[in-house]
Amino acid sequence: CGNQAASNGGGLRIQGSTIASLDGVTVAGNASGSGGALAAFVPVLVRGTIVGDNAGAQCQSPANIISLGGNVAEGADCASFTAPGDRLGVDPGLGPLAANGGRTRTHALLPGSPALDAAGAACAAADQRGVPRPLGGACDAGAFEAQPDLRAAVAAAPAAVTAGGRVTYTITVANGGVAGAGDAALALALPDGLVPESITPSQGACTSAASCALGAIGPSGQASVVLTARLRSPGAPVVTATATATGDANP
Repeated sequence: CGNQAASNGGGLRIQGSTIASLDGVTVAGNASGSGGALAAFVPVLVRGTIVGDNAGAQCQSPANIISLGGNVAEGADCASFTAPGDRLGVDPGLGPLAANGGRTRTHALLPGSPALDAAGAACAAADQRGVPRPLGGACDAGAFEAQPDLRAAVAAAPAAVTAGGRVTYTITVANGGVAGAGDAALALALPDGLVPESITPSQGACTSAASCALGAIGPSGQASVVLTARLRSPGAPVVTATATATGDANP
């Protein structure tokens, strides 16, 4: 990313005597007099790759670029991107090159990016940062697998209760990430003196008063759990909630 060339591929110039391949690659932010992103002078197999946000043409010699599907290209000059799952002539929805985790900088996928879940089930086991993939429904195209970001909030009513009184806790698990969470889980830490009576999730199931498997929570989605309990002594006991999911950006 961020390369420049006078001609023939500012991002990648691929030549030689063997077939090359690109799998789960983001080619963005490059400039060239021709073939701004990708110049292919030998056959190149391309799968689950993003070619976009480049100055000049996106692809040069598209006849040598053989799509295996799940690619996203901004320019119509990547004309060979016609396999199942390919998206041609669309804004890839990339964030700036930044430190998003891992040892190298990456372009994060923005909300609504056509690269989200675009690569299907066939992809490498991890993205450029080492984040496992797929997360959510399918693999994302490009070098960045978008992550869920689960947060749990607890509200108690009433705020203070007399001995023997009942208190209801509503725990809301919200996903603020770009990707859906496929296996959201909730763990509750209950203080001494709190006697659970019932726990009811809006989805999924709770195996105890301290553990719930909530299943899938989509981007900007949420699930809730209602815990009803009695107090052995008066006060305002605090319940602590932790929400997790595979690939959570803030586990």
